Amino acid sequence: MINLRACSALLVLLGFGAASSVDVCSSWMVAPSSCPEFTGATIKGKEDRSSAEILSGINFAGSVSFEWKASNATIALPNATRFTLSLSGDVAPPKGGNVKIAEGAESTNIPVMFTSSGGYKTAIFIITDSTGACPTVRHTFKDARTEFLPYLFDKGVVLIPFIIVFIIVPLTQNVFFGLGFAAWLCRTIIARDPWIGFLDLFGRALNNEIKGYLGEIMIFMFLLGGVVGGCVRSGGIQGLGEMASAYIKDSFLAMLVAYFLGWAVFCDDYVNTVIVGSVVRAVTDKMHLSREKLAFIVDCTSSPIAGLMPLSTWIAYELTLIRDAAASIGYTHETEYILFISSIGKRFYAWFMLSFVFWNCILCVDWGPMYVAEKRAVLPAMAPVS
Repeated sequence: MINLRACSALLVLLGFGAASSVDVCSSWMVAPSSCPEFTGATIKGKEDRSSAEILSGINFAGSVSFEWKASNATIALPNATRFTLSLSGDVAPPKGGNVKIAEGAESTNIPVMFTSSGGYKTAIFIITDSTGACPTVRHTFKDARTEFLPYLFDKGVVLIPFIIVFIIVPLTQNVFFGLGFAAWLCRTIIARDPWIGFLDLFGRALNNEIKGYLGEIMIFMFLLGGVVGGCVRSGGIQGLGEMASAYIKDSFLAMLVAYFLGWAVFCDDYVNTVIVGSVVRAVTDKMHLSREKLAFIVDCTSSPIAGLMPLSTWIAYELTLIRDAAASIGYTHETEYILFISSIGKRFYAWFMLSFVFWNCILCVDWGPMYVAEKRAVLPAMAPVS
C-alpha cells in the first residue's frame, strides 16, 4: 500500500490522470524475487584440463555457478539486468567490462587473467545488485585439487623443460636421459621440491599415463623399434643400401635412389633420415651430388612418407588424437584406424612435397642457394687432370 500511494502521489504531482497510473506503476511495483548465492567456481585453460597449472599473463576461462535464494520483496527493474559479475584480487579486470547476469541463470563465464606470479594468489568473484535490494556476495576461488589458493607460475616457465632438452640431448647424445630429466624437472617445478617431484613422476604421473593411451604408444614404439634395430644390426638395411648403390652411375641416378630408398625405410622419419643419409652419402659424394641436395631429398621424403604409411611410429600417436577427437563429437560410425586410412588421400602437404621432390630429381632444375651448391659440387669433376 505504501508503494501504491507513493506512485499515485508521484503521478498526481506530475499531472498524470488516474487512468494511466496502472500502466506506469505496474512496471515498478514491488514483486517477489530472489538473490544469487555462489555454489562454486572453476578456472580452466582452453583445453579444459582440470589438472593444468595456472600461469600469469594468460587468459583463463572462469566459470561461476550459483543458485537463487528466496529473499524479501525486491524491486524488479523493467527490461534491465540487475546483477553484475566482476573480479577482484590478483586478477586484471575483464576486457570489455563486467559480465551481466540474467536473473535465474544457473552459471556464467568470465575471463580471468592473473597479473603476477610466484606465490599463492586470489581471484574473488563478486556479484552486485544494481537495485541494492540483494546484498553483495563474494566467492574466493580455491584450487579444487588442494583446497587452497592457486599457486601462480610465470608463463615463461613452460619453456624451461624444452630448453633443457635441447641442451642435454646434444651434450649427452642420449635422448632418453634428456627427456627423463626434463620430465623430472616439470614435476619439480609443479611441486616446487625436487624430491617430491621425483616421487610424483615415478609414483603417480607415469603410472596414470601408462595406464592410458601412452602405454599403447610405448609398447608399439618398442616393438617397432626392436624390428628396426634387428634389421640394422643384422645388416639388412645396410645390404639394401649397398644393393641400391650398385645402380648409381651418375648424380641423376643418385637422386632417384635416395628418393626411392626413402620409401623403403618408411617406419620412422628419424630412422629414415639416419639410414638413407648414411647409406648413400658416400656414393653421392663420388657422383658429385651436393650434400645440400642429398639433405633436401632425404629430409623432404622422411616425414611425408612416415605420415602416409599405415604402419609407422607416427600412427600410434595419431590414432589417439583421432580417437579423442571422435569421442569429443560423439562420432562412433568408424574406428580411428579406418578414419586414418581415409585421411591418407587428403594429406596434401605430404603428397605435394613427395611430388615436388620427385619432379625436382627428374627435371634436375635447381635455383637459388641449391643451384650454387650443385655447381660447387660439380666443379671438382670438371677440373682438368694435371
